Amino acid sequence: EMLSRCRDGPGTQLHSKEYRAITDIRTVPQEGILDSSYFPGHSQMLSTEIPEDADPEDLKRDMESQLRLCQELYRKSATAYPIVPDDKDEKIMLSPMPSAKQKDVLVKLQSPRREFAPQPIHLITGKKAVKTRWSDPKILDWEYCPAAIYDVKLYHERFQNWLENTIECARTVDIFHQAFFNGTAHADGQISMFMLDMRNHDVHLDPDDKESWSYAHESAAGYCCNIVLQNKKALEEQELRKQLERKRQFEAQQLQPPRTPTSPVANIYLRPVEPKDVPQLREIYNWYAGYSIDSPNTEDLDEDEVRQRVEDTRNANLPFIVAIDRRSASTDTEKILGYALAREFDRHHLAHQFTAELEVYVKDGHKRLGIGRCLLDKLLEVCDPTYVPKPGYRFEAKREDRSGYYGGGRRKLARLIFTLCYVDQKEITDHTNVKNWLREYAGFEEQGLLRGIRVKN
Repeated sequence: EMLSRCRDGPGTQLHSKEYRAITDIRTVPQEGILDSSYFPGHSQMLSTEIPEDADPEDLKRDMESQLRLCQELYRKSATAYPIVPDDKDEKIMLSPMPSAKQKDVLVKLQSPRREFAPQPIHLITGKKAVKTRWSDPKILDWEYCPAAIYDVKLYHERFQNWLENTIECARTVDIFHQAFFNGTAHADGQISMFMLDMRNHDVHLDPDDKESWSYAHESAAGYCCNIVLQNKKALEEQELRKQLERKRQFEAQQLQPPRTPTSPVANIYLRPVEPKDVPQLREIYNWYAGYSIDSPNTEDLDEDEVRQRVEDTRNANLPFIVAIDRRSASTDTEKILGYALAREFDRHHLAHQFTAELEVYVKDGHKRLGIGRCLLDKLLEVCDPTYVPKPGYRFEAKREDRSGYYGGGRRKLARLIFTLCYVDQKEITDHTNVKNWLREYAGFEEQGLLRGIRVKN
């Protein structure tokens, strides 16, 4: 199966541009370089086929000699010096002659390199260095000194000594060769580059083996090319599917759910509160604090105080839901038309941990549109695992928030409380309507009436 995948693609098709590019790399002219045809092909240099009776020292010497020859191939290959244009749109050109700066680099390349041999720290400072182990925590900050090292100055001196020695004996690799720029040279991982003997060698195939003749033009590079292209195509198709799925979800969000008797008049959807909602929540909160008897609050809150209330609700594993105008979903700023939350009834006494007080507020000018009914319905679903939610609205939540807004939520509650306020007989009608609505819609029962306990101007 894998072989069929490797052969499926332009990397094994004779007339494709990918195959021609592979062939061009394999047939780069190598005139004037050392002939290596008298020893086994370099493709065997890293072969794992080792005779059982082979001596390790002999194998090491053979490998080193072959590597030196490959390095010699690179040193004797044609030189080339890059010319970097000032314009980014222009291509880098190769010149046979070095520039003034490149000549300075060539001088450094020809100078002898000093092996790494840092001086012992006690010869520099006269103090004994503290030993460290590989198991010690990694030090990322150069100015940081581990607690185990009592002398900070000594530690910095030791580090500076190591850094200077390391920089001084860093390897400078000669890249001024055409083989480096056309990709036929490889880094040896030590001091230089090496170049394999990539000249075409005659391969004699069995004339009776028809299958070998059919695939004689194929190469490992062509196989790799095909696999890379297939993987790239698979990723593009996967990304396209994701984009189509996101588009489908976005279009679905723009559609209202089927209308039911409990559907709101307003075109809204619900979601959990987010940090960006704080300014609009503050606006609704402060309006009720200043102009409505429905809220017992009398003082305005700033954004930090509202943000803290949101965090307190989350930390208590209680829900905080906002109603969003669906028509503003495509803009940068979503318009909040109301919010609902459950908060601690009395967080100072553990005996009240199974009781929560509910709050539902609708923005002024958007009442009697079914917004409060939807907020209350979702709030009860989260707080009461026995409550059966009513259809007609959409609730959307991020993956990490969904578990806290399933039926029953993240916290077990036994009692849910609403506190309703009214001023004598002036607002008794609205008070009675809300009380009847809570009883008929959600089954709330009146537990008591406290007279004259609040004052609000």
